[in-house]
Amino acid sequence: TTTTTTTTTTIAESVHHPTHPDKKTRLQPSSAMSATATQSKQTTSTKVNASRPPRRRAVLIPVSSSTSSSGGNADAASSVTASPFAAEMARAQSSLEANAALSAVATSSSATPFALAMQVATQKKVSPSSASVSVASSSSSLAQLPVSAASLFASLLKPQSGSASSIVDDLMETEEDEEDEERSEWDVFANDCVSLHLVEEAAEMKGTDTNNGQPAMSFHPELTHQIFDDERILGFKNPRVDMYYASDSLYSYMSFEYDELTPDPQECRGVTDVGAKIKYYLEPPDNPSTTSRAKFIQVLESSPPEAFTPPGTLLEQYDLSDNETVEIYKGQVAEPHMRAYHARLQLFNLWYIDGARYIESGDPKWHIYLAFRRRRSSGRLSLAGWITAYPFFSYPQSLRTRISQVLVLPPFQGRGLCAQLLRAVYRDQLRDERVADLTVEDPSPTFQRLRDVVDLKNLCREFAPLLARASATGQLPPLHGELEQSIRKRLKLWKGQIRRCYEVLRFALVNRSDEEGYRAYRLYVKARLYHRNEETLSGIENPVERKRQLDILYRELEKEYGYLLDILRKSKTIPYY
Repeated sequence: TTTTTTTTTTIAESVHHPTHPDKKTRLQPSSAMSATATQSKQTTSTKVNASRPPRRRAVLIPVSSSTSSSGGNADAASSVTASPFAAEMARAQSSLEANAALSAVATSSSATPFALAMQVATQKKVSPSSASVSVASSSSSLAQLPVSAASLFASLLKPQSGSASSIVDDLMETEEDEEDEERSEWDVFANDCVSLHLVEEAAEMKGTDTNNGQPAMSFHPELTHQIFDDERILGFKNPRVDMYYASDSLYSYMSFEYDELTPDPQECRGVTDVGAKIKYYLEPPDNPSTTSRAKFIQVLESSPPEAFTPPGTLLEQYDLSDNETVEIYKGQVAEPHMRAYHARLQLFNLWYIDGARYIESGDPKWHIYLAFRRRRSSGRLSLAGWITAYPFFSYPQSLRTRISQVLVLPPFQGRGLCAQLLRAVYRDQLRDERVADLTVEDPSPTFQRLRDVVDLKNLCREFAPLLARASATGQLPPLHGELEQSIRKRLKLWKGQIRRCYEVLRFALVNRSDEEGYRAYRLYVKARLYHRNEETLSGIENPVERKRQLDILYRELEKEYGYLLDILRKSKTIPYY
């Protein structure tokens, strides 16, 4: 349920590392990754000790052919005469069903290897194990290709043994195969042996609870490759890394234990310096920590609930359960109290957000929204999640706030907290007249779905009369400029998100048995999809294949819209659906 990768054009500069002044690192806003959708009940703890599913990676084969990609299989097969290997591929292809074979790709002799690979990638009609690839080439086309591409062509056209299907299977690799190769008891998957704990009371550290002697809020990271190379811990038998945090102040204690150290470091490709890799992010003054269990317990015992004051300003609070409330605070990351607290929580971003980077905490434009869970019985606070945001200039004289990082910790996932936190951000931004709209940096699919639900509910609430008329007439008015500007002003939605939400509301009115009306809706949506993916789609020379790829994009989007409408139907959000 987390996620996160990043591409950004903001505040990327070389600065001194916050905890290592002698080092420089590239700090930039990380991607808005993941958060837990309200409907999702999955937590990261379900992944503990579970083998990861293999991710199959296809080796893209640049293909040059004298035939058109729109030509039939027989024509493609008849043109393959360059080598015995190509002939074998053609013979195997002729024995396959016509709709189970990949068409030869027509390319020019000046095409780049990247363009060739992209054209092959578009021919995804069947899996490589059930199809063959026609390969034909001439000496002139090879001569004009770069050396790397020409070498690959030459290797493919050499005589080889085996059927075409077995050859193609040999070109497939699985991450699972690579991981199993030369694995030993001294080579451990780091995700399985790293545990994170939020500790509310000192008694939890003394084994007096019922969670196998561990604090009640214990969970595993989603990602470890940003801390440990290749997500491996080498040189130890049964290593155990435990990170304990005071649930409110995030004062931390790291424990590293193992059964045995390897007697031969060279045999297991070295020994991972676990302590150094984690302590790199846990150095004072902003991140107080200890390696003494006794000291950690002492700090917990001497820290009553009222001793902790959350950084920032309280924005709002709501009831989570009979014994729990949620409090949401906002503050500038550069403010001293918030800066110190933010330094302690940033390591969680590396555990759960792919491609996360430490942001420039000295920039006064960075804002953070913190969600805390408070127990009514004890008054103890626990950090539950956060959102970071950065305002940019928006022409002609306004601001555009971009959400960068979103994370809800596993013990609090599946309880609607992320949606409430996002709504709090919207309400706060609506109070700022300088802000034109709110965007999200590279959202994960999970967060995009949650965002869609929140935005659609807000849209249906704020424009209830519009939907009431649509319920009576059976159609929504066109999304003209005036209506779009009204939605943007009242909800702070970016125009691309407005159009997406409006498409969902229009889809709810589509009668699929009305062929003309259904076709009109498809063309309406495909026009936006083509414009958004124009660079990729325009690179596909075959118009038939270009339309097929656009249709695939539409079908996937329609499926997602149907899922969103199912959620909205349950909450009776749309009056006519």
